[in-house]
Amino acid sequence: MNCRTCASPLERFSRTGVIRCTYCDSRDVLSSDGLGLDGVVFLGAPSDLDCPACGDQLVSAVMDDHAVRACPGCYGVAIPQPTLGLLVASRRAACRGPERPPLPIEGADLSRRRDCPLCREPMEVHPYYGPGNSVIESCANCRLVWLDVGELSAVGQAPGLRRPA
Repeated sequence: MNCRTCASPLERFSRTGVIRCTYCDSRDVLSSDGLGLDGVVFLGAPSDLDCPACGDQLVSAVMDDHAVRACPGCYGVAIPQPTLGLLVASRRAACRGPERPPLPIEGADLSRRRDCPLCREPMEVHPYYGPGNSVIESCANCRLVWLDVGELSAVGQAPGLRRPA
């Protein structure tokens, strides 16, 4: 597969489905539905918040009819903490495909430092204490959660009990 920007070879950049151009460093996600790996629909209205992962400006977006802010550069998403629980429950209940065995957590994922896009204070980095072996960032002050691309999909497709929404 080749880069849409410069036609150079692409390589897998992260365990969550991001691919990176070896020449121009542009990034994309592996997705067949056009919505990206996590079903983020970008609405495009810019916000005054910067992405804690790559520094790009976050834009308005929706996930399953819930308002979020997403990064068009790295495809990460800032989700209000109460909304995360709703998204996890609906994604797990709706998952009909094969279960995706969780990948082991890498030590580097637990040592990253990111600042909250709202208050600019360091976010807590910790495993998501549910299915999927994802590492998330959360801000207790702002009740905001940051998910890198693919982390919500990993939670939704993880093995275990799924209950109807």
